Amino acid sequence: MNKRILLISPNFSPEATGIGKFNGELIAALAEKGFECSVITTYPYYPEQNDFISYNAKRYWFSKESFSSAIIYRCPQYVPKHSTAIKRIFQELTFLFTAFIQLLQLLPGRRFTYVITIAPPFHTGLLAVFYKWCKKTTAIYHIQDLQIEIAKTFQLIRSHKLLNLLWAVEKFIIKQSDHISSISPGMINKIKTKTSKEIYYFPNWVNTSIFFPIADKEKLKTNFGFNTGDKIVLYAGAIAEKQGIDILLSVAKQMECYKYIRFVICGAGTQLNRLKAGASDNMFFLPIQPLNTFNELLNMADLHLVLQREEMNHLVLPSKLTAILAVGGLAVVTATEGSELHTMISNHSIGMLADAGSVTSLHKVILEALQYPDTEIAKRARRFAESNLSTNHIINNFCTDLLNTTAKTVLA
Repeated sequence: MNKRILLISPNFSPEATGIGKFNGELIAALAEKGFECSVITTYPYYPEQNDFISYNAKRYWFSKESFSSAIIYRCPQYVPKHSTAIKRIFQELTFLFTAFIQLLQLLPGRRFTYVITIAPPFHTGLLAVFYKWCKKTTAIYHIQDLQIEIAKTFQLIRSHKLLNLLWAVEKFIIKQSDHISSISPGMINKIKTKTSKEIYYFPNWVNTSIFFPIADKEKLKTNFGFNTGDKIVLYAGAIAEKQGIDILLSVAKQMECYKYIRFVICGAGTQLNRLKAGASDNMFFLPIQPLNTFNELLNMADLHLVLQREEMNHLVLPSKLTAILAVGGLAVVTATEGSELHTMISNHSIGMLADAGSVTSLHKVILEALQYPDTEIAKRARRFAESNLSTNHIINNFCTDLLNTTAKTVLA
């Protein structure tokens, strides 16, 4: 009998970015390997709910659909038009409640061998703990972001009593979970301060057969409406507080005198309108691209920006970097010396580094990268993605280490 997996997360396919993309690819890969998979999720809403109008008629009640031989249970969830800290908390609590209702309906059925929850939101781990108690299953808690620390860093939650309550809930989830995993050695070290349990290394991956280098960069530029002589500096990804978009506005403004440089922004998020409002004439905006053209967009760029606020360097590892490395892109990464992101780029020589939060440093590195492009960095980036970040490599390790528990992961 096939092993059965239940994934619980508000984000899932067809969301094309972030955790939704990760979860969709994970379930598709596990189903292909013969696991019997089910998912409790909500209706797609990230980065914009309006991008998924085909779900509008259903999103106020429960529904069921199929995905790559998996069964998807969708639950209603409150999604605010304009997100605030309070509204975000209420949004996540509504999913916790409706997902719990769906989980109760699954209790009388066949037992799932594993229940996987993805943080954020961190408290969905409570659902896995509940199911574990009822059905004696294995609970796996995977941490993509340290959500409570991020909320504290950005003062989204200022009440010390509330923060301590949330940390207590998180500690309970970690204690009750059978396996804990996270995406990077730095994140693992942070989590180790919360528990003595072994933390498994389960990094974000990239499909290196979908994202690959394309030689004719000039033709791609014309396809996207630019001139062949333009130098494209691309930022593709989420546009939110933790990315520190103010530095992008400042650098683009300073570089207006270089008429051949075009700053291209492709993404969505809470700070997109503010970015557009402050944009200089050398900034151009593109909508999120479908998968079949996203590889072309990444290959069009002469330079990729991976921006991170200084205080975020130890809390998250930007997932956008994986696709950039896969296409052999030349990345300029803002990172603090000593941070995991800085160490990874420096040790493997797979990108160029600028000081986090420094407009002067970023300006200097962008000009240097465009005037003296290092093709060897691009080659190393592609090789690094193939060797360390390919989907099959990482999913196979996950199946061995967490689903069969016959081996332990060695950190790269």
